Amino acid sequence: MDAWRRRKCLISGTSSRSWLIQVIGAGLAGRGFVVGSELKILTATTRGRKPDLAVILPGSKAPPRTGPLREPPDILIEVVTPTPRDERRDRVEKMSEYANFGVPYFWLVDPTLGAFEIFERTPTGNYQSSSVSRLA
Repeated sequence: MDAWRRRKCLISGTSSRSWLIQVIGAGLAGRGFVVGSELKILTATTRGRKPDLAVILPGSKAPPRTGPLREPPDILIEVVTPTPRDERRDRVEKMSEYANFGVPYFWLVDPTLGAFEIFERTPTGNYQSSSVSRLA
């Protein structure tokens, strides 16, 4: 995909989510699942989140047909919302919750910065940056 189209896709969070669903879904080729923010993830007994996207890879347990996901998906993706409060929630609060819940990979897409970051959960239960790409 050329730089102009990438930039266009990252103008808004909605465009980013739609583009990611298409690209990841095509990569999975009918195996695994890509689910949008309609899926609630129970990160603790009394706490839940609705990530922008959840990816369940082939070979992992399928998401429930109804109700929240109670087991960590393989990848959770957040598109950073460009307000200070929401950016902190996406970058700090959710990252911590997802790591504690046991999600192996956390991806952050930041349309404002034109950045795509991949974090991998370490054996100690924290995320470590494994890749940062500029999308512009």
